[in-house]
Amino acid sequence: MAHEEHQCLKKTILVLSISSLQEYRHLGPSIEQATRNTESRLLIILVSPLFDPENGIDPIGSWKEMESFISFVYMRASTVAIALDRVLMSIDVVLHPGNGSLFSNIDGEHATRWEGVYVRENDITTLEALPKWISTIPQLRLRAEGSSPYPSSPSSWENSHRRHGVVALGGTFDHLHAGHKILLSMAAWITAKKIIVGVTDDTLLGKKSHREVLESIGARQDAVRAFLQLFRPQIEAEVVAISDVYGPTATDDDIQALVVSKETISGGQSIAKLRDERGLPSLETFVINVISDDGGGGLIGEEDAERLRTAKMSSTYIRRWIATQTAPRPTPTDA
Repeated sequence: MAHEEHQCLKKTILVLSISSLQEYRHLGPSIEQATRNTESRLLIILVSPLFDPENGIDPIGSWKEMESFISFVYMRASTVAIALDRVLMSIDVVLHPGNGSLFSNIDGEHATRWEGVYVRENDITTLEALPKWISTIPQLRLRAEGSSPYPSSPSSWENSHRRHGVVALGGTFDHLHAGHKILLSMAAWITAKKIIVGVTDDTLLGKKSHREVLESIGARQDAVRAFLQLFRPQIEAEVVAISDVYGPTATDDDIQALVVSKETISGGQSIAKLRDERGLPSLETFVINVISDDGGGGLIGEEDAERLRTAKMSSTYIRRWIATQTAPRPTPTDA
């Protein structure tokens, strides 16, 4: 089968190996092609010893680079999906160290009926590092357009391997999309033991557009739990409903870090003030350098801001799209 002529399949996996968090844009064409040829579910597995939970790069020290990389992968795929009107296409990005260590719960996807696994020509041997069931899926070869050397040995990386024990974040998480997954992934990346996610309940939703298709609080919590179980199953995920900006951060003295976006920095400042007034430990704040086209969580790295505008990836856009699909069509009338 020619490299450019793959048929469109419903559920596929894309395997990509990377050597550096500074050199990855050559992967863009492969991400776009795999997305174009997938209808409903795309699982992107990023393979590198950089992601080894014990011997990889320093999670906190690599925050900025990792955020840019994860954002790049999600938005390359999401831009294509939206352009093809596959607004509800499920795209997940997970990490694998390329050895016996576990980061993401790839084996949890074994039962899914995958129809093909995309792999670049120079990444064929990477499949050997993944769970054996992946090698039983029909391979779909992609042309390798650029590459970079394999990572140096862990001994040449930083000795520190810092993570915070308990990390908190919050959001609406309606119709979980790429922006939400970037936020959750980065919070889980720097978490050692427990991640606390506050999901806004009805009292904070105000006058959201197309509320009739807004997901229930239970559905939104379940989606967050499912994603965290896929991305980083080793950490405890406490997903709670919140009716104010503080949530558990107002009382929990075990929380060590807070993840916010630029749009929610003011909320983080309010949390810091309240904790100081109550004598609770201060939090290290990590800011996702993103923009939002609706203030509700459509997130993307600044360097790819234009891609977000093109993709229109936000909960507001998704609700509008769903409402349009379900709206009754006008009945033609005689002139």
